[in-house]
Amino acid sequence: MYDVLIIGAGAAGYGCALTLASNEKKDWAKDKKYLMIDDGDSDILKARFYNLAGVDFGIGGDELLSKMENQIKNYKSCELINDRVVKIEKIDDIFNISTLNGSFKTKIVVIATGMHKFDIECDFTEILPHEDVLKPNLYYKSHNPTQCKTNKMRIPSYW
Repeated sequence: MYDVLIIGAGAAGYGCALTLASNEKKDWAKDKKYLMIDDGDSDILKARFYNLAGVDFGIGGDELLSKMENQIKNYKSCELINDRVVKIEKIDDIFNISTLNGSFKTKIVVIATGMHKFDIECDFTEILPHEDVLKPNLYYKSHNPTQCKTNKMRIPSYW
């Protein structure tokens, strides 16, 4: 059982994990467990950065990702596994996350996949067309729980 499970280990996923794990000595974070699940296909791997504060000019995304991976190893409260999430179920107050190779239980799910294409079965939220970005056929998860549908759906494209 994890306190927070983060789907995606790109810039947003690592940012979330590092923020949580770096507070492991504070009372609210004491004895918490965090898990990052990533399929190894982050868009950051294809990037090169020239205007990102605090990083070397022209650093490749693969090198930046490697540095973030080494940084997270300083925190015992956070684990990283390479796998692909295929289903998210909510049962009472617990989420069951199914991957190609297993399943995990958590209290909180953070979906940090950017706009990367994937398919994931999810039965507790609404997926809406995203019209404010340059890439076509993008989708996002509803942030308003009152708008959530209860029927099962497939996320058809980008989230």
